[in-house]
Amino acid sequence: LRSANALLVAERVEPAQLEPFLERGEALWREIVAELEPDLRVLLAGLSEEQVEELAAAFARRGEEARKEFLSGDEAAQHAARVERMEERLRRWFGRMTPAQRERIADWSRALRPTTDAWLEDRARWQAELLDALRVRADAAAFAPRLAQALAPREARWSAVHREAVAYNRARTLALLAELHALSSASQRRSLHGEIDALAAQFAGMACAEPARVSAVGGR
Repeated sequence: LRSANALLVAERVEPAQLEPFLERGEALWREIVAELEPDLRVLLAGLSEEQVEELAAAFARRGEEARKEFLSGDEAAQHAARVERMEERLRRWFGRMTPAQRERIADWSRALRPTTDAWLEDRARWQAELLDALRVRADAAAFAPRLAQALAPREARWSAVHREAVAYNRARTLALLAELHALSSASQRRSLHGEIDALAAQFAGMACAEPARVSAVGGR
């Protein structure tokens, strides 16, 4: 975060300069999942039948909600919703978008390749894999490999068409962020740097917590 903030002091940044931060974030996420897997295996093995049923119901409910949120209406309505979601996400960092920035966001939305259907289908498959693993949670030898499979990175299971579309949209989004930064005002940049600094400070505070305190919070 602090390295990103140092980079963003420049008047302009290139998409290629932003990509390593995204890649590092993705790598950290994979590390977190791997670190949590043993504790998660113990936690999930202790779920009751009622809890598993509640989880399955929640998956189904949220799947319907996601379809309504992301696929409702015609193409124009979905475009407008994408623009609104992106503006909302960016508002935390930049504050209110300017007309020029909103125009860039609209251009970005129109240029995206469709991936929502494939994303929802992949999420449903992951949920089914997890529920399938939970059916054998009482058998540690059977449960461990099934849970590990459910937690493994899913990109390798994507179709070539979906993988290409995701890569294209990723590049377009990095380009959008670089453009928005170039168009940002002095007050927007102050907001951006302040938010990044505050988030970095939160992580620094967590990292400096005493081990005994962390262990107590973790129940160990």
